[in-house]
Amino acid sequence: LPGLAGVLRVGGAGGGAAAGQGQGFFLARFVRQDGAAKGAFDAGQGGADIAGRTLLARDIASAGPLTAGNLPPGEVRDFGGKVYFLHQEALGLLGRSPGLRWQGLPLGTMSGGRFRPDPRARVLLPRPEELPASQRLDVDEPRPILDLLAGRSLELPGEGGLAGLYFRGLPLGLVTRKGRRLVWSNR
Repeated sequence: LPGLAGVLRVGGAGGGAAAGQGQGFFLARFVRQDGAAKGAFDAGQGGADIAGRTLLARDIASAGPLTAGNLPPGEVRDFGGKVYFLHQEALGLLGRSPGLRWQGLPLGTMSGGRFRPDPRARVLLPRPEELPASQRLDVDEPRPILDLLAGRSLELPGEGGLAGLYFRGLPLGLVTRKGRRLVWSNR
């Protein structure tokens, strides 16, 4: 088609409006004209020069029923109150590509020196059988999940500020305990 030189076409040959059409993808890398890049890696230093403070597994575990050991090799870093996981491969790319910036997978925030996990940080949840019943909600039907997403609360006696939410053993995220009730908080 005219004007689509260099565009990777992805689409079906089937009928309908999408027949014969595709989606365009591109990748661009920007280089500063002066050749220098803020935070550029110096291969002689042995690591990427990136901002932020590295968090330890105990910083994450102190927030509740979380397992930092679920994360693949890499680093958890606090960037001005926002906590991200940076995979080891991404850190290696930062070292080989001066000026490349990568933010990572958001895990939560730091506030008052405490880690507060994002409710969607399910990668930090242990297997449900590793948690006491008071710290997990493992449901077999979608109705309780839909209730939480609609803003309704569910009852789960116990203590602590967070509980793991699971669907048939699959980790979905973290819910906040308010008394005997659990709520989904996306804040």
